Amino acid sequence: MLVELEPQLSLLDEWLETRGEDIDINDFIIFPTLRSLSIVEHLSFSTNIRDYMERIAKTSNINLLFDQAK
Repeated sequence: MLVELEPQLSLLDEWLETRGEDIDINDFIIFPTLRSLSIVEHLSFSTNIRDYMERIAKTSNINLLFDQAK
């Protein structure tokens, strides 16, 4: 499944480059999915996606799951 997910993450990375830092309805859809994926040990996130995840996590006071990755 990681092989199938990587092209989607690449598209997300490109999309994140075109948007501002304001939180909108898209973040309520994207962030929970990325947070859930943060527990997957061998899944790499681009710097852009990782920065996005950390910014939204900090803003929402919701921890990411990287430290629990398996």
